[in-house]
Amino acid sequence: MDMMDWVLLGADRQEVPVTVYPDQDLVEADLSDVPDVYQDLLWHAPRTYLGDKVSSYGGYLRYRLHTQTMRGDVLSLPTEASRPDIILKGNQMTLVFIEREYSSPEEPHLGIVHMLEGSFRHAQTGNVVSREELMMVLVGLESLQIRALHSQSAHTVSLRGVVLEGAQTLPTGQHANNVELCLCPANYQGDSCQQCAPGYYRDTKGLFLGKCVPCNCNGHSDQCLDGSGVCENCQHNRA
Repeated sequence: MDMMDWVLLGADRQEVPVTVYPDQDLVEADLSDVPDVYQDLLWHAPRTYLGDKVSSYGGYLRYRLHTQTMRGDVLSLPTEASRPDIILKGNQMTLVFIEREYSSPEEPHLGIVHMLEGSFRHAQTGNVVSREELMMVLVGLESLQIRALHSQSAHTVSLRGVVLEGAQTLPTGQHANNVELCLCPANYQGDSCQQCAPGYYRDTKGLFLGKCVPCNCNGHSDQCLDGSGVCENCQHNRA
């Protein structure tokens, strides 16, 4: 994954201009003209990091942050200003990860997050996250955010080399012991049976993400919309 299309947003959702250095796997923002660098600044991942990321369960999210401060100032943000360092959103849930230790400003910070339920908390309640809840977020990951600002006197911030590991079926390599490979019933597919098979749609009224039930398209299509069951791409001149 490269660093193209990463976006830096403030708490007011205003976008901060960035410069991408593809040969360095780096994206950087100059905060000289940002009125209040004390605000929350979050890096937002592009689409290539989102979607069905069930295969990332048990892997690691790795990234490097760097803050260049003004006038050699190395004051970090005070404790009361601490914010989630990683935010995951999906299927109407928001999960957060908070670092226990930071590098000093001016020193690169290497972020390593184990993608297991024990690493995260629910954003609103602070409650622990279950395996099922993390899997529900990963199956439809809508947003991945990384906190950018670790000093109230930051002049520039940068993000480098973000990797969200994912398991693949290969003849060689390190085993992904936390990723399951299931034998699915006929109405499901995917490594964790997280998707509906062709000819089925997800009835979202059930537990968790709901269950996969047959489409009722009278043989004219094997695709229908999740939640409603409305048929798509009908053949034989049928709508």
